[in-house]
Amino acid sequence: KKSDDDDSPVLEGYAALFDDEAQIGGDSWGFMESIAPGAFAESLKHDDIRAFFNHDSNIVLGRTKSGTLRLSVDSVGLRYDVSPPDTPIVRDQVLAPIARGDVDGSSFMFRVTNQAWRDEVRDGKTVEVREIRGVKLMEVGPVTIPAYEGSTTGLRADDLAEARAAHAAFRAARGMDKTAQEAVKVRARAVEVAELESA
Repeated sequence: KKSDDDDSPVLEGYAALFDDEAQIGGDSWGFMESIAPGAFAESLKHDDIRAFFNHDSNIVLGRTKSGTLRLSVDSVGLRYDVSPPDTPIVRDQVLAPIARGDVDGSSFMFRVTNQAWRDEVRDGKTVEVREIRGVKLMEVGPVTIPAYEGSTTGLRADDLAEARAAHAAFRAARGMDKTAQEAVKVRARAVEVAELESA
């Protein structure tokens, strides 16, 4: 769409949808994942977030600190609108494909700060589900192939190493007594803190 002040384009869409499941990983270690309402609340208050195209930091579309990226949350999910720079790369590689309908998804990059795991029986099979309840949001923007198919642009680049570690911890905790389970949770939190500090 066009901005209210001039003819400059504004990209808008949902980077993530609440309670919309996505398959993460492959057959050997994959699981289902969803994002809980409230997962972005703290990050939106405190973090300086960027908008990239296809998670490419060489194609910066906006930033919350500069006011060119605006983020909000409603009952549907995490919504963004961004005023991209008027450059040949943005016009040719971002705006033109979106206008043609070739690019219509969005995604986000984050670190998990709070999560819950559970097993669910679906069609006679046990399915592992991760509910993300808190994140440190780093980046949003339009992408060619989103993980969350319901995301839009006018969901997501998960840190697969973190996801695999958290999934392994969940599997290891099955059948353990409560003391062992708590030990696994502590180790998982330590891994997340170390990853955040190194990011």
